[in-house]
Amino acid sequence: MIGGVRAFDPPHHIAFSWPSGEAEAPTEVVIHLSETENGVRLHLRHEKLVTDDYKSGASAGWHTHLDILDDILNGQDGRDFWEHFLALEQMYKARMAEVG
Repeated sequence: MIGGVRAFDPPHHIAFSWPSGEAEAPTEVVIHLSETENGVRLHLRHEKLVTDDYKSGASAGWHTHLDILDDILNGQDGRDFWEHFLALEQMYKARMAEVG
């Protein structure tokens, strides 16, 4: 996969393109880190997702990665990626079907 960095302001901000399907324009990922009273807040936004399958897959993927990061930061073994991802993907597909 090849993407491009759109913005970079370490250690607080990075934005980059994320390849889509062959005939589709790339999507964009924006990550902000900010200090809070309780530590660091990570805000991640993945934009320009065209299809519902891409939206549910990307949502489940980022959610899974962040849950694993949370596990590790809390001194636990990271959960199984694919088991967690598949359950979350179904949840996101169901939510999207509810909204229409």
